[in-house]
Amino acid sequence: MSGTLHLAQALSNRGRRGRKRDFRDAERLLKRLVSQELTLSFVPDGEQRLWRTVTRTKHQLRRNKVRLHNQLEALLEEAHLKLSSLVSDLLGASARRMLQALAEGETDPAALAALADQRLRATSAQLRDALGACTELSPVYRRLVKMALEELQLIEQQIAQLDQEIASLLRQHQDAVQRLAEVPGLGGGFGATDHCRGGGQGGDLRFSQESFLLGGGCQLIWMILNKGVRYEERGPAVSENSRRARTSRMIRTLRKLGYRVEPLRDPA
Repeated sequence: MSGTLHLAQALSNRGRRGRKRDFRDAERLLKRLVSQELTLSFVPDGEQRLWRTVTRTKHQLRRNKVRLHNQLEALLEEAHLKLSSLVSDLLGASARRMLQALAEGETDPAALAALADQRLRATSAQLRDALGACTELSPVYRRLVKMALEELQLIEQQIAQLDQEIASLLRQHQDAVQRLAEVPGLGGGFGATDHCRGGGQGGDLRFSQESFLLGGGCQLIWMILNKGVRYEERGPAVSENSRRARTSRMIRTLRKLGYRVEPLRDPA
């Protein structure tokens, strides 16, 4: 069975009150669709839906990782292990080595502190003091720490698998991805204003970083993906030449309209 899928907003599809009848509802929907009375929503195609599923799944896994981090920190605090106060990243390499040894039954604070990286800001004495409660730690806490570490490893493996899936999906769009990656700050604020100058197919997209940060990002992305343009940062010399050319055009336009305009000379 094939057909075109339309997703109508509920407010534009309100029917009369009373008993629901599927046939009459379908007839009413068809008439409103033909007469363009329905407010239709965007329905992504199959590839976009697949992208959304993969990226949303990865986002959820990253949230689960943060949740696991918070649970592990609370578990250590309850067990009177003050490791999080000395280690900036509780899921970093040094902290994991110490937690793994703790989960496997290590009871010597000095042995646990020796597993830390030498670049760690906390001293060995501070780590021994923070891990002093491990000598009398209940086996239940050790098992809970081990479970948290195993769950963390599983989440990271799943995130790595999704990264491979994303890389596979990106392979056919490698050129567009490369052009987008050339834009600085694309992960944060991005945009394009009237300072932008796009060429034709395969041309260059030139604009200042200031206009890039203050403008609207949708226009920039559309130009890069649909016109095949590339980003090229404009330096001070290019920006000054563009400003002078724009000023000259404005003066000529004003003179054509009958105004008398004389540019001021730059002071020596």
